[in-house]
Amino acid sequence: MARRESRPERIARWALYVRAEVYGRGVGHALLNQAIGSAAAYLWVLDGNTRAIRFYRRQGFQFDGRSKTEPVGGERRMVRGEPGDGRCTHHADLNRRPAASG
Repeated sequence: MARRESRPERIARWALYVRAEVYGRGVGHALLNQAIGSAAAYLWVLDGNTRAIRFYRRQGFQFDGRSKTEPVGGERRMVRGEPGDGRCTHHADLNRRPAASG
């Protein structure tokens, strides 16, 4: 899912899932590349999700030391490109979810 924020230069992605039967076939890489290309970006990954952590490291992401606790568990932030603080408009936010309407 994707949406444009009020600042048109910022892309928001909030999930990247690949079915287990296609693991190792380049599908995740193709999806990420289609979504953000080689843009500077950041994302939050669940602690202990070693498959996702290895995948994002192969795509150039590194942990920046930030962490948070969500209802689903602990999460750590990974960044690619200029580290930024999450407010920079040149970073694509891979985990931003659309605000609830109503």
